[in-house]
Amino acid sequence: MKALIEGLLFVKGSEGLSLEEIVKLTNGDINEIKNALKELYEDCKKEDRGIQLELLGNRYKLTTKEIHKDFYKSLRTGK
Repeated sequence: MKALIEGLLFVKGSEGLSLEEIVKLTNGDINEIKNALKELYEDCKKEDRGIQLELLGNRYKLTTKEIHKDFYKSLRTGK
């Protein structure tokens, strides 16, 4: 379930998904999904991950980590 949710969030991009949308898309049990989101959040906190899971408003989103912002800025500007 965790991998499925991660993939859905990746595909959805900056729009993200609400808990209700994740439940509907996966036909999953709400408690199973909450547990998977918690595990994904903990996984993404690890130092070797370049993304993080955030809850912004009522939507879960995959975002880049603030610590790497200068590298992302260089990528966009070519500097």
